[in-house]
Amino acid sequence: MRHRSISTLFLLAACAALALSAHAAAGTGPATNKTVASSQTSYARVVRLSLVDGAVSIAHAGESSWQPALANMPIQEGDTLASASGFAEVEFENGCVAYLAANSTLQFAKLSLENGGRMTEMTLTQGTASFYASPASQDSFAASTPDLTVVVPDKSEFRMDLSKSGSSVSVYTGTVSVSSSAGTSALQKGQTLAFRAEDNQGVSVAKNTEADAFDRWVNSQTQVTLAATQDTQGYLNAPYSYGLADLDGYGSWLDCGGLGNCWQPMGIGAGWMPFADGFWSPFDGLGMTWISYEPWGWMPYHFGGWEMSPMYGWVWVPGMMSEWQPAMVAWVQSGGQVGWVPLAPNDKVGQLPVNLTHGFVVSPAASAVGAAAVNHVVTVADARSTIVVAHPPTGFVSGTAPSMARTATPGAGFSGRGPQSVVFDRATHAFVNAPASAAFRAPDNSGVRNTFRQAPAPSAMPNRSYGGGGESNGAFQGAPGGGSAGGRTQGNSAPMNSPQRSAPPASAAPAAASTGSGSAPAHH
Repeated sequence: MRHRSISTLFLLAACAALALSAHAAAGTGPATNKTVASSQTSYARVVRLSLVDGAVSIAHAGESSWQPALANMPIQEGDTLASASGFAEVEFENGCVAYLAANSTLQFAKLSLENGGRMTEMTLTQGTASFYASPASQDSFAASTPDLTVVVPDKSEFRMDLSKSGSSVSVYTGTVSVSSSAGTSALQKGQTLAFRAEDNQGVSVAKNTEADAFDRWVNSQTQVTLAATQDTQGYLNAPYSYGLADLDGYGSWLDCGGLGNCWQPMGIGAGWMPFADGFWSPFDGLGMTWISYEPWGWMPYHFGGWEMSPMYGWVWVPGMMSEWQPAMVAWVQSGGQVGWVPLAPNDKVGQLPVNLTHGFVVSPAASAVGAAAVNHVVTVADARSTIVVAHPPTGFVSGTAPSMARTATPGAGFSGRGPQSVVFDRATHAFVNAPASAAFRAPDNSGVRNTFRQAPAPSAMPNRSYGGGGESNGAFQGAPGGGSAGGRTQGNSAPMNSPQRSAPPASAAPAAASTGSGSAPAHH
């Protein structure tokens, strides 16, 4: 009986998603699902922007404007992340993670399913990014710069840097394959391969340099995430891993009898309700999607259902967790208002949701252009006049982040090949770097360069300031401004007394590019 009711739960959610797509096709929402190239290829993958700290922007596929990037946003094929004074972390459903340093741009060139495997291809067009990759045998994981491509055959951790002089790859665990115009090389743990842009045959391999603050932060994030994910997996049977680590740190598991193991966030008050702290945003191929401000708000809002326990209050019931959904809610109309209700495990298709007895959430129209709407819970006065609707009404308003002009740099100080802005090339429908300012004077990188990651002398880099900090030897000194701890302290949930993933410390910026040989590896 329990499995049958849970199945109807996901059927209800699937029907709602299809209805939203149909509504979008009528001109009131996003486009319908993307075209499938072949019977073996699907572009339905969704990955999670799991941490944002400071100034980070996102541009979605097919759009020519930036918007502020927020934790718990879904990322799809063709999206681009750009950081100025901020940092970002992206979790993949198969356990892989990408970390974006300040002053960096990362494009998600391919996120698809092919022949039962997950195909992942990313392009670093500015700055620094680190990756934890653990692909299954049928998966493919690759990351590129304009100079080289890294393919990961097995579990590996590596970092990529792109500077005016060229590109480098440093491997911390495992083995990767690096291809460039100079050929293909197998790079092992403790090795850094550097490619000189001015010399297409200029490839050198040396030992990794000593770990900098960004390396240490990434290493700490990875270790805590893996441990917390493993702890959470003891309570549920989940085919996906993104978001599981947050459940370990921001809540506790309870035995809910016939419902099995249930999870409850910490710090919730008597008036709290799921799906109240966040906003709705339309996404191509997904429809109206819930973006939670709560740091744990990924897994409990896109899988499973919610139950009001007479003993514990609101608890999340994982259920079968078969597929990611834009939101596990039912849309209802009552008393002239349209809102949403968290789905419960025993909800039936075509019937009022069980949780309606606890009210429903509404988002009033914004009072002015750009003003955020505040969600609040409304009590149902007459259940007999309440009906289930397939989608929100035309003109539905939810709190959103303001967008930024695409032709402007989404933050000053990008440190790719010069302080370039990122512009939209309408001819190629891609994001490209604008020419460097004529006033910029690049450091002298003459001589043989074995790595880009050793901090240069103070006179070798132009003066830069990041989020209120000073500048010393080209490294970041101040904490990124404008964000809380990676979005993980938003909302009203307090973390448990367990190892926590955190935003980068003030000094967690990659060392600037320079020449010179590296020292012994010190990352792991």
